Amino acid sequence: MADIQKIIICDDEDDARLLIRQYMADYPQLFIIKECSNGLEAVNAINSLEPDLIF
Repeated sequence: MADIQKIIICDDEDDARLLIRQYMADYPQLFIIKECSNGLEAVNAINSLEPDLIF
């Protein structure tokens, strides 16, 4: 089994974040730890949560 990868989804459009979430549902090794709707929120989340991947 593959290691779980922590991910953060960043987009200012709700529909875009929803679409990415739907795509990620096909990959159980990806775990969404945060969704961000603006750049400042994303930078703070990246610094504090240290994700493996950012979309």
